[in-house]
Amino acid sequence: MDKPKLISLGAGFPIADLIQVHSRFERVVNFHWQDRIVSVVTPEIGAGAWNLVLSGFDLTTLSSLDNTPQAVILNGQYVLPVSPEQLYNPEFHTASAHPERTRDNIDRLQKWLLQPDKAVGLLYLITGILPAAETAFDLALQEQFSSAYQLLQRREFAAAAAGFRGRGYGLTPAGDDFNAGLLLGLSLRETTEKKELSKIRACIYANSLGNNLIANTFLYQARQGWVSQNWRFLLDCICFAQDDLEQALGLVLNQGETSGADTLAGFLAAWSIKI
Repeated sequence: MDKPKLISLGAGFPIADLIQVHSRFERVVNFHWQDRIVSVVTPEIGAGAWNLVLSGFDLTTLSSLDNTPQAVILNGQYVLPVSPEQLYNPEFHTASAHPERTRDNIDRLQKWLLQPDKAVGLLYLITGILPAAETAFDLALQEQFSSAYQLLQRREFAAAAAGFRGRGYGLTPAGDDFNAGLLLGLSLRETTEKKELSKIRACIYANSLGNNLIANTFLYQARQGWVSQNWRFLLDCICFAQDDLEQALGLVLNQGETSGADTLAGFLAAWSIKI
């Protein structure tokens, strides 16, 4: 018999009775909520703004979730009390981050990514190490991504975001992951460098949204500056420490087939724009 255990609950997770499953995977069940997606995930995926992290439960059997102020109820049967210690705060505060240290660690990341084993996803836009295209479609994608990246460098933000939007394979295409990382990187750069970038971020966000609910959810969270557990670890290392930077980088790169790398490419691109 299942003995579900609540590991963590995103502080923004809605108080709602969720019954409409959007998509289901081995480690994730996504539910519709308004125009967003909220997720029930295993501990391997980890905490996030709208993640409910659960262990000891077969997610293939999950059909409904009722999140109340006092407890989470699974399938109308399992009642899991929620304590304040289990709430995950996705906000990342950088007011005390040192600008020079942050920039130095961004440079360190880029140097590590020049290693051949880390040249995955859209990171070739940052490193210049272009992988061989396996199909004509892959080659066309590379050309489209490269064109969009050049638009970004020319500060044509609306056209650049639209150029990345929806392009790529999978449930969250690489271009959408790139735009989410770009928003997150600009948010961090705005606070650490004390620059006014809100209009640029608003423009990129508006031109990044499409019809993909999962991608739109990630984009919204990135615009808010909300981060997952692994991204929080990486940003902590970038802004406040150095010792675990390579370990934190590895955790982000291991997210999805290339999703973590694509998001990281957008994040690093935010630091390459002359603003």
